[in-house]
Amino acid sequence: LAGNTLSGPETPCDCGCRLPYAMAAGSAINIGTAFYAIIALAFSAVFVRAYSAQPLLPVQPENAKWSSTWLVTAVLDYYTLSACLCGVIVSTEREWLHGLLWCLSFLLLGAPFACAWVVSHVWFGDGTLEVAPVGNGFKCGAQVTTIVYSSLGVLFLARLVWTVYNYPLFPLLPEDALWSYEWLLTTCGDYYTAAACFVGVTLSTEQPLAGVVWTLAQLVFGGPASCCYAVWCLQRYGTLCLSTRA
Repeated sequence: LAGNTLSGPETPCDCGCRLPYAMAAGSAINIGTAFYAIIALAFSAVFVRAYSAQPLLPVQPENAKWSSTWLVTAVLDYYTLSACLCGVIVSTEREWLHGLLWCLSFLLLGAPFACAWVVSHVWFGDGTLEVAPVGNGFKCGAQVTTIVYSSLGVLFLARLVWTVYNYPLFPLLPEDALWSYEWLLTTCGDYYTAAACFVGVTLSTEQPLAGVVWTLAQLVFGGPASCCYAVWCLQRYGTLCLSTRA
């Protein structure tokens, strides 16, 4: 979102990205801000409703209603976070169709494809995980980044395959406590694997202390915190586009 145009006080992004939409950058920023605010509020309402119906603690794996309620909530949390990652991907990819295909891959097939995109961007695209070239965050080489995200993707993929083999996704069995609980655990793994990709962006972009605070917020409060960070990037840096190495 907002391509490589910056409306804030920072240095303009020179990452070479462009918006696949015919709209002014300022309008794109406002639309993106409104979009992320709306989905953050929407998921927060879902979470409050779920918590009111089935308190999160104590954990009740033997309770089918509890497990199925929090499974649905975890799935929605994953897609709330995914909206933030989609914004980053679409803003960074030079061809909008490539960005769309990457987004569809991890929306439909899970976080390993988010990790695959990070590896593709960093290793094959000579990119960084830094929003705009602001130069504030942690620096990590392409090899280390590739190893970390490849490992995360493979580890979660192994868990996903195990779950599908032992507890087939179809037919859906929300009344089965064990089925719901195992898919809840797998969905949580899916969320945190995808969150690691967005956390990498956060830590690479922000000053160390701010990056850690944002990271903790995203890991504890879920998708709404990620939406807040996406809004922060749009308003402060004017973009969700990741930079390339000089």
